[in-house]
Amino acid sequence: MISKFRTDLVILMPLVEDTPENAERFSVRYAGLARALQRNEVETCFVTSHASFNPFDHSFSAPYDINRQVLGAKVQPRFVRDLTLSLRQRPLYADRSITMLHHPVVNHFIADKSSIYAAMPDVHPRTQKISEKGLGFIFDLLDGERVIVKPITGQRSEGIQILDKNSEINLKPGSYLVQEFIDTSGGMPEHNIHGIHNLRIISVASEAIGGIARLKGSADTDILQDDHYGAFVHPDDMSDEIHAIINAVHDELRSKPGNGNNVIAIDVMRGIDAHGTMRDVLCEVNQRPVRIGPWNLRNPKNLDKDAIIQIGSLWDEAEAAMLAGLVHGFDTLEKYEENLSRR
Repeated sequence: MISKFRTDLVILMPLVEDTPENAERFSVRYAGLARALQRNEVETCFVTSHASFNPFDHSFSAPYDINRQVLGAKVQPRFVRDLTLSLRQRPLYADRSITMLHHPVVNHFIADKSSIYAAMPDVHPRTQKISEKGLGFIFDLLDGERVIVKPITGQRSEGIQILDKNSEINLKPGSYLVQEFIDTSGGMPEHNIHGIHNLRIISVASEAIGGIARLKGSADTDILQDDHYGAFVHPDDMSDEIHAIINAVHDELRSKPGNGNNVIAIDVMRGIDAHGTMRDVLCEVNQRPVRIGPWNLRNPKNLDKDAIIQIGSLWDEAEAAMLAGLVHGFDTLEKYEENLSRR
């Protein structure tokens, strides 16, 4: 093991409990990306948590490979792909010797659901921002008998509630979005998506690479707590309305630092609003979507294995190409792909 080395790129992973299952989950989820980066001639390793960063010599401690084998005491990268997406001020974010891929300003913007809504109100369900004390007033402004209440920040459906207006509601102090309820039980039959759903569209470098259905699980649960993956949907098969939503998100993120070079999920859904109109709407933008790939094949609820393999492979290849383009000096994926075609 060497004491210190330099590399093109480090992928900064969140701190998780050190268990055999978590180690295996990491290796299975990111093996495809690691192989794709190697094919794109990018020297890569992984590091864990912002605590491993030393701002005095611009290095990370204990870098490791896809098999969790430690490669050296320290590594000094030129680029960092930050998968922690910390919303706190970090020494790494102020280090000018390192280029951040997935800019912290963008992460803050996406994490604040009220910012996303304020920037793109036309593609959302009707929405109001409130404190925990303002629900009664807001209920009078939104039509329909049910609403969805979301914390301003949060991931993986944490804190999201689907509520009847006459139900007793207790919220922790804070800010919330309250949205009209969209009945998505009609699915998207033309895409083999039936019942309560949303369509998770993976976007890499401001290009939609494909979507995969997230479907409600058992009849006595809701999609927020019990879902599984269904059909794959190619971008060419998505409706004009869905593409308008995707374009609105891309246009907004291209105006932020990083020129739209992000890996995000754009969750859309189709349903009937409080006025009885069928609409495709933006559910949310996720700045760190859980990686879809071989690990998900172990879940017996995910019956469409081909869809998972397809979206996972496209994701690995597209993200590797974006990262390679930036490492090799191309500011957009399109320019990098043009360079590859001339080789």
